[in-house]
Parts: sequence; structure tokens; C-alpha cells
Amino acid sequence: MPADPKIVRELDKKYLEYIRSQSCLIRALCYGDVDCHHSPSVGSGGSDLTTIPLCRKHHSEAHQAGVETFQNKYGVNFDEERVRLLKNYIILLNKQRQGKVLNGN
Repeated sequence: MPADPKIVRELDKKYLEYIRSQSCLIRALCYGDVDCHHSPSVGSGGSDLTTIPLCRKHHSEAHQAGVETFQNKYGVNFDEERVRLLKNYIILLNKQRQGKVLNGN
């Protein structure tokens, strides 16, 4: 029987920089720098493109409480937030690309 194929994670340092530049998703009683919370986790096949911004406090809490409990407590949906963040990132990239074209670069 063939071995299961290894999951290939998407790595994107620029996207992680973008996520770190965002505010914590919870926006209340935050402290510490913003971390890139991989959801699903890296071990479960999560990639850099599935990250959400959480301050250190909420990042630790998300790991301790578990995804479902954390989302219910704060009324957030990680899936919806990932889509929103990716859409905004694509818009930003398109604006940057258009600016380069308009500037002759």
C-alpha cells in the first residue's frame, strides 16, 4: 500500500507580514505583538495563507481553549475572517501592481 503523500504547505512571508500588520481579530483587552495564528494548524495542513491576526494573549487563549470554544466566546468565524483577509490582500496587491504599471515600472 503506498504511503500517504506529504502535505505541502504554502509559505508566503509577505502574506505573514501583512497579517502581522493587522489588528488583533478580537480587538478587546489585547496585549503583545500580533501573531499569525495558523488555522488549521501547521500540523493539520494549515498554510501561511490560512492565518489570522491575534495578539499574543488571544493567540495563547485560542490554542488553550480550542478553535470552536474560542470562536463561540468571541463571536468570530475563522473561515470568514480568512476569506476577508485574503480578499483584502489581493486588492492590496492589485493596487500595488497597478501603481507600478502607471509609474512605468
